[in-house]
Amino acid sequence: MNRNLVFVCLILVSILSAKAQGECDMSEASLNELGFENVRMVADGNSIYVALEDPSHRGTFRGAVAALKELYRQSPELRHVCMNIEEYGVARVCVNALRIDEEWNVTVGYDVDSVKNVLRDVKSSKSTYGKIDVSLIPIVSLNNHLYDRLFEVGLFFSPSFSTSLWKGNRIIVQPLIPVYTNYDKYNSHKNVRLGVAAISQDVFEDEHWTGKVALGSFYQDVVGGYGEIGYRMNSRLDLGVHFGYSYTSLFYDSKWYLGKPVLCNAMLKGSYYEPRYSFQIQFQCGRFMFGDWGGRLDVTRHYGEYAIGVYGILTGGEHNGGFHFAIPFGGKRQKRNGFFRVRLPEYYDMQYSMVSYWRYTWERMGREFEEIPDKNRSAHYWQAEYIEKYINKMLNNTYE
Repeated sequence: MNRNLVFVCLILVSILSAKAQGECDMSEASLNELGFENVRMVADGNSIYVALEDPSHRGTFRGAVAALKELYRQSPELRHVCMNIEEYGVARVCVNALRIDEEWNVTVGYDVDSVKNVLRDVKSSKSTYGKIDVSLIPIVSLNNHLYDRLFEVGLFFSPSFSTSLWKGNRIIVQPLIPVYTNYDKYNSHKNVRLGVAAISQDVFEDEHWTGKVALGSFYQDVVGGYGEIGYRMNSRLDLGVHFGYSYTSLFYDSKWYLGKPVLCNAMLKGSYYEPRYSFQIQFQCGRFMFGDWGGRLDVTRHYGEYAIGVYGILTGGEHNGGFHFAIPFGGKRQKRNGFFRVRLPEYYDMQYSMVSYWRYTWERMGREFEEIPDKNRSAHYWQAEYIEKYINKMLNNTYE
């Protein structure tokens, strides 16, 4: 009798395991149809552990909402989802979602190891590596430092070609093609030139520590490399250090010129997020890219996917200030069906500078490395409490 009971229990366990695996396979396929990549999942009773990459939905919270809704549609009895959201194969945040009596309660944090450990031996579906995105980025430059014209105007078409070949890797090539300028004939920016041609690599990331290096050609007409190390003090406060070494670079009259090396730069950085009003306060001090010593303070307000802020800089005895913004530009969803995709950038961003003359401009003060053309305070913005706030709003129908 006991043997028969054990045999029946084993059959039931096998049936339930097969059913759970079948539901996981169906859920993976439906998530792939929605545009998610590197999908892995394991079911455990009324809970499910998921890891996925989202190249299709705008911003850092829309994809999480779409994935949660689809998982609950596939399995109405589901009560708990623990999901890592990845970028270039690196887990950025962990989303814990509970649904009881049609009410959602979602928390987001940086403890991604629990999902990693569960999915360690699970194979992913629909790999994200080796696929190419072409983002059609417009760039507008307005400067009012000349006496013979109101503005020095530059309109550029700047397609960005990007791919990721392995975990934590990103390769970007972006030419700057002038559409219209009223620059002087000796200004090298009248010609087609290279904006970015760089490779970056996340070297580590866990609940507290982050690390990254990048090599190549960057904005500001420099070539070289930089690295950054960050430490999360808690869910709101991040501290870090940024260091680099570069050479001036110039493409003029069909020739490429490599100038003298710029001295090493190093910056201490910090960022604090205030969740009630969605304020982000960023500060940094040290040596900027072209050797000037100083600091910068940014205060940004997040209105959902809109980010609007002001900044001030004091460096080399000079000062500057202005405002910046990032607004939705591309569609809410731009699905990638093959290995090659042409799309609009998710957001359009711009920074206005109060000072565009004298030493601050001529000596290129207050400049920093920029290797990601589409990075701003809305795109690639992985602040956990910000993501948590807007996931809950969308799931509970208080945000459009």
